Amino acid sequence: MINLKGGRGHTAPYQTCMVRVPVPVKNQVEELTEKYREFINEGGETLNPPQFSKAVYEISKLKLQIEELDAEVNSLHARNGDLNLEVQELQFQLNQLTNKPVDKLTGAELGRRLGYRDHSYVLRIKAKANFAEWSRSKDPDHIGWQYDPKSKLFQPVTNALE
Repeated sequence: MINLKGGRGHTAPYQTCMVRVPVPVKNQVEELTEKYREFINEGGETLNPPQFSKAVYEISKLKLQIEELDAEVNSLHARNGDLNLEVQELQFQLNQLTNKPVDKLTGAELGRRLGYRDHSYVLRIKAKANFAEWSRSKDPDHIGWQYDPKSKLFQPVTNALE
């Protein structure tokens, strides 16, 4: 393959000129120049270049659209997570409103019931001796809770395992 760049005694088979290029489009101009050199190197006519600029423009538009779609997908993922939390909260509130007897709850469900958005605190202190008293003080119906390691769920102290 022949190097078509001019300089130091070598002349390119086409006329060249110096152009000041805005920095934001410098990479695109360099890509276009490289494509033209490849075209000439493969035997293309110097005075009849293909329409690279349309292809580069279309590729740039597609790249921009992909970036916008990626941002939208990320936004949808974040909103989906928020909606899942809202659905869980609404299900919990529905259970509360229907006076469904409270049986066993997951750590997340108990955390929400006790007023904690992040249930990790409830999970950290579940083994403490005064957990039932503490949970009773936080529970809207003043129910004490304890952790059942077999089912890995929390249950009211009145229904506790022997």
